[in-house]
Amino acid sequence: MRSILLLAALAAVIGLPACSSHPEPYEDDWEMKYMHSYDFMWDQCIAALQQQYRIEKADEESHTITTDWDEHLAVMAYQGYRTRLIVTIEGDVEEGYKVKAREEREQNAEQINPDSSAEADWEPGTADGGTLARFRIALHRRLNPKESWREAEAR
Repeated sequence: MRSILLLAALAAVIGLPACSSHPEPYEDDWEMKYMHSYDFMWDQCIAALQQQYRIEKADEESHTITTDWDEHLAVMAYQGYRTRLIVTIEGDVEEGYKVKAREEREQNAEQINPDSSAEADWEPGTADGGTLARFRIALHRRLNPKESWREAEAR
């Protein structure tokens, strides 16, 4: 009886990855609109991204900024990963600008030397949105700085 339960539990654990959904990027469609000029928004998005990433490509024609991969290697296969962000600015001065972002993640499947960037075997992974959230906070703080200095003067 105990061996049957053990086999059933083992089969369930082995079968879980096969049943999981396909890896997907994390997309964020924050409904916040900013009433600034396009040039200001572009510069602030780049500055906020540069707090975490190197910029791989900034294409003003398509209003898209793509970061370089940020690698986090590990000593075990599938524990290392890398992430990048793709940020798009949409809208106009009259209606306001929306900043859409997508976080992509890949896992390192290299079995023999997983802590080597040169030998990494990157496979698509499911992004959790953590890096994207840090970018959103950095951008929001740049666009809405603290005004505690006003309160200090009023006292």
